Amino acid sequence: MSPDEIVALILSLPSAEQSSHFGNADFRVGGKIFASHPKPGQFNLNLTPEQQAMLAEAEPRAFAALPNKWGQKGWTSAWAEHLDETTALSAFRMAWANVAPRALVNAELSPQAGATTTPSNGRGQPRRPGR
Repeated sequence: MSPDEIVALILSLPSAEQSSHFGNADFRVGGKIFASHPKPGQFNLNLTPEQQAMLAEAEPRAFAALPNKWGQKGWTSAWAEHLDETTALSAFRMAWANVAPRALVNAELSPQAGATTTPSNGRGQPRRPGR
């Protein structure tokens, strides 16, 4: 995918907005950053360590932990040239669901919306109802 296609995909997520952080484009929902675009062709996603490990193992050319403390917390680099639309949508939806307001996540990921992922509480555990 091209970086522009990925930006369009990210902005198609409910209530996603583009902003900036330290001079780089970022993407937010409910005021919280779920992804950034620090370099041409590179995106960083706010994932859990478990989500990061799953993606890096499944698609090692497309995903890798950031080489710093943020990477140890789950922040993951993704390279546009190695992403297809299905993989990109799945990864960015995970990052989005990790920080989006619970009511928005529940509405988006309800069975009626065709959900295929479970929102995380940030520790790799499904969120408890009412949280």
